[in-house]
Amino acid sequence: MDNMLLAQHCRCKYSLWQQYHLYFVPPLLEAVKYVTPDLFDDLSQTQKWQQNEYVLFDVDGTLADSWRLGFDATQVVLERNNVPAIDEAAYHDGTRYCTPERLARHAGLDPADPPFAEVGARLAAEFDDLYVGLVSTETAGFFAGIDDLLEGVVEPSLERARVGVLTNACIAYAARVLEVNLGDGVDTFSSVRGADNVPAPKPAADGLLRCCEDLGLCPDECVYVGDSPSNARAAEAAG
Repeated sequence: MDNMLLAQHCRCKYSLWQQYHLYFVPPLLEAVKYVTPDLFDDLSQTQKWQQNEYVLFDVDGTLADSWRLGFDATQVVLERNNVPAIDEAAYHDGTRYCTPERLARHAGLDPADPPFAEVGARLAAEFDDLYVGLVSTETAGFFAGIDDLLEGVVEPSLERARVGVLTNACIAYAARVLEVNLGDGVDTFSSVRGADNVPAPKPAADGLLRCCEDLGLCPDECVYVGDSPSNARAAEAAG
């Protein structure tokens, strides 16, 4: 843990930095629904932003207040496939997995079951088609304070322009969320990666390492900001 601070957040503020490196892990995943503006106010004031190092972000629950979109789209896909509805706790618990694995588990399958991969891939394709098409500033708008935070990170006069995104959703979803929230400012993000264009999804380190390659950086030059245990494990694995 020398490279990054394990910072907890639930519905209140915590200390957010140590040795200029940080990521987020909720102590109780089912309780994590929102990142508060105060948290990002604190984050934007840390010494990290003053060190000319670079930032990678998760999307859902970190940049965008989008959990309801994911939950509702999941319920639609499950209903279409005659799978019983899930509750919010089960949804939040499942977000530790990439979309195919999450949906296969919601369908009652275990990774050891022969149809697990096939069912997961089929449900994920259906989910992605629905999910991406529903993205808007109403369904996946940035949390309050994110715009100001990004302005601080990419201030041209301070040469802070290298910013990336890594999500366990598909890359089309990540790109759409950035597009609807940033418009022409989408070029702020020099690397955009999803679970479908990296060798392995989080908690594997592959996606973060690909983002670092895109940005021409070493992992220890970067911060990864996320909101789930899989983000924390990926960051630790990437160094």
